[in-house]
Amino acid sequence: NRQASALYGWTEAEALGRSIGLLLPKEAQPHTAKIFLGIASGADHSGRHPNVRKDGRAITCQWYNAVLRDERGVPDLVYCEVRDVTEEEAIKQRQRLMQAIADRSPLGIFAKDERGRYVYANDEFARSVGLEPDEVIGRDDYGLFNAEIAADLVRHDAQVAAANTTLQREDNGVGPDRDRYYWSLKFPLRHPDGALMAICGIVNDISTLKHSELARGALQQQVIASQQALL
Repeated sequence: NRQASALYGWTEAEALGRSIGLLLPKEAQPHTAKIFLGIASGADHSGRHPNVRKDGRAITCQWYNAVLRDERGVPDLVYCEVRDVTEEEAIKQRQRLMQAIADRSPLGIFAKDERGRYVYANDEFARSVGLEPDEVIGRDDYGLFNAEIAADLVRHDAQVAAANTTLQREDNGVGPDRDRYYWSLKFPLRHPDGALMAICGIVNDISTLKHSELARGALQQQVIASQQALL
């Protein structure tokens, strides 16, 4: 029909009598030919497949197929409806890529809903609190940290939401982690109507860098003290 001609670039006159391979990239033709033979034998099949336009441009299409039978019940024709999902697949691919980047980032990444409950935690953030990512989901800060740290994090989340901007800070741990130092960046994520969707954050363990800075500072003070003593 006209829509098929617009999608693939072939007119009806050009397409009639030609193989379905006309719409397929060469590498996909053997696999798709097997699928189509199965459909022609009476097996319904729907799915997404790589296609190609007359101008050579590759596209991805969702095919919906139905076998039409004659009065004796014998497969006669295959009725096909096709939808171009190229852009849709590209969006999904970008989403999968971004998800993989976030999940495998060497920095801790998290998101908390308006109630302060974690709705996302990547591998590194979960590792930093001694849990698996799915064990973090649904907890709040009081379920991950001691009461002092949790209360401070909740206050900071409120500041981020009220300021409606990106805020960063440095913290050092308490108790067994008092020699650890962390840099964090938080920002609010909002719905189109302005309602708070999540407080998102990125956390980096800067303990090695901080210890080096402290060591350099201590050495500098020793040099100054020695110079003063000589004077």
